[in-house]
Amino acid sequence: MYIDIILNKTVSTTAFVDSGCIFLAVVSPRTVERANALTIPITPRPVAQVVAEEDPPMITHIARMELDVSGLVKPLFAYVVPGQAEDLILGMRWLTNHDASLHPAQGAIQIRRPYALTVRQLPLHDNLQRISSRSVQVY
Repeated sequence: MYIDIILNKTVSTTAFVDSGCIFLAVVSPRTVERANALTIPITPRPVAQVVAEEDPPMITHIARMELDVSGLVKPLFAYVVPGQAEDLILGMRWLTNHDASLHPAQGAIQIRRPYALTVRQLPLHDNLQRISSRSVQVY
C-alpha cells in the first residue's frame, strides 16, 4: 500500500507500507540524499531479503529523518539499503509502534497511536507505472 509522505519538511514522496517487512523502515540512498538526512555508520550487515541479488549489498548506515504522514510528524530511523527501488518502506515495526493496521479493502491505514488517524492509500492508477516498470522474478 502506497501513501504520501513528507521527509524533513522538504521532500514530498511516497512510502510503501509493508507488513511483511520485519524492519522499522528502510530507505534508498537517493532518498537520503534528497532529504539531506543525517546518516549514522553501523557495523556492516547484509540484508538479502530486501534486495534480491546473489551477492546482497551491505547496509553500512542508518538515516535519521523527520517523517510526516498526514500531519503525524515523528522522527524516523531507517536502514539505508543500496539498490532499493522504493524511496521508503515502512515495515511491521513501524506499524506496531503506531498501533496501525492495514485495511486493503478500504484502501486505508488506521493509526491509533499517538492519536487516531486514517491515511488513504494512493489510487491504483498512480502506482501502475511504478509497478509496470519493475521486473519480477519468480523462484
